[in-house]
Amino acid sequence: MATRKTTKKRGRKKGGNASDFIRKQPPSMSPKDIMAAGKKAGIKFSPNLVYAVRSSAKRVKGKRRGRRPGRPSAASSSEAQFRKLVVDLGLGRAKNLIAEVEQGVKQLIDGV
Repeated sequence: MATRKTTKKRGRKKGGNASDFIRKQPPSMSPKDIMAAGKKAGIKFSPNLVYAVRSSAKRVKGKRRGRRPGRPSAASSSEAQFRKLVVDLGLGRAKNLIAEVEQGVKQLIDGV
C-alpha cells in the first residue's frame, strides 16, 4: 500500500507577516533599519520587499474612489464653461446677466 505524503502545516512565521511588519514601521525608517528590526522580530525578508510594500501603500493611498480622474463630470464641465464666459464677458456684465436671470426665475416662481 502506498504511503500518503504529509505536508507541513503552513502558518505564520514566528514574528508574523513580513508585509504587515513593514507597513507598521515609520516611513522615515530606512530599508536596512527595517530589515534589522525584522531580523530581531524573527522575520526574514529582502530590501526589495520593503520597497514593494511601500510602493503599493503609496498607490493605495493616492487612489480616488468614484469617477475616473481625467474625465470631467458634466457639472465641472458646465462650471468651466461658465467661468470662461465670465472672463470673456467681463465681471460687471456677467453680474448684470445673473441678476436678470434671477429676476426671471423669481417671476416664474411668483406666477407673474
